[in-house]
Amino acid sequence: MKDMKQRAGELLRQGSTRLSMTVLGIFLIFSVFLPLLIGVNLTGVLFGENGEDGLIFAVWGILSVLVTAPVLILLYRRAYLLYLRLRDGFAAPRRLPNCGAIRCFFAGLVMLFRPVMVFCVFLGAYKVAEQTDFWLYLPIMLCAIVLAMLVMWLTAYLFLFPYYICRGESVGQALKYSVKHMLSRYRGYFGYMLAFLGWVLLSLLTAGVLLVLYTIPIMLLTYFIFADKIVGDQQREDDRHE
Repeated sequence: MKDMKQRAGELLRQGSTRLSMTVLGIFLIFSVFLPLLIGVNLTGVLFGENGEDGLIFAVWGILSVLVTAPVLILLYRRAYLLYLRLRDGFAAPRRLPNCGAIRCFFAGLVMLFRPVMVFCVFLGAYKVAEQTDFWLYLPIMLCAIVLAMLVMWLTAYLFLFPYYICRGESVGQALKYSVKHMLSRYRGYFGYMLAFLGWVLLSLLTAGVLLVLYTIPIMLLTYFIFADKIVGDQQREDDRHE
């Protein structure tokens, strides 16, 4: 993983402006969308009652998913195209296979399944902790962390899904190939997930600036390098068995 991160760093230095601007553009989209979410919450605070908290969270969640799903896939596709151009130069395609709006949306929903599940785990733990004694707060949060790790492990088969979507596969084929290639590669999956923990924590100290300009771009490029290696290893294994 260290070698992959170094390689991703080299690619990022070549195309840092283009990829960072893409990530920044995604965040600007959300900066326009954010006032709507704040408005929903303020309306609930000013005119609603405690019993309407669930409705506010539901509206907020649905709006967030509807916007995030297609934008997430478009970010991956833009990063993948840049990765190909940096890796292969003029031999790489200038445009990826067509990604229709409906296909893009459903692919984004699949990608959001894991983070939404993890969010629900911590939200549920927080709600339970609010209704218990203070000394139970830490054990409840620790249980939530363990449960979140279990969710991450059970959904590891989705790891290669965005890679295959970017290559032009259908949603069903992308799921099939991702499951096939990830069944015996959980160690590498968790290695990737933990490799950027320090950068993510450091990014929080910069109010997200480092996250946009460096952490997310290098995570995306490392992801595609790692995915290429997994698929290449699988192809060599299949060739030996034939």
